Amino acid sequence: MSDEESGEKKGGYRVEYSPNNRASCKGPKPCNGTKLVKGALRHASVVDFQGHTSMAYRHWGCVTPKILQNMKASLGEVENLDGFENMKPEDQERIRKAWEEGHVAEDDIPETADKTKLIGGAEGDED
Repeated sequence: MSDEESGEKKGGYRVEYSPNNRASCKGPKPCNGTKLVKGALRHASVVDFQGHTSMAYRHWGCVTPKILQNMKASLGEVENLDGFENMKPEDQERIRKAWEEGHVAEDDIPETADKTKLIGGAEGDED
């Protein structure tokens, strides 16, 4: 079924508030695998795996500049992002600012995504 037939917006991206504590972040390490808590602003990408469509979630703060670039190329305007109209005004502003600047605000990046805390000589390790 196409996006037009299902009534969904095109693009394969969505923003929403996490309805429960079940989903795990699919963002980059070290945040990958951490829980998305109920009520958290999250980003979803449509993933097609062996003919089955599902969503890959990540914290809003784990959205990379490349993902924002891909969303802009696919959707054009931030208002075309599925779920945007359902966001609180302050969250719409956060998303709009990231859209315009090409990266999420540093304040939006969760503590679990702090690369300086990686173990074993990984990126950002200053030991």
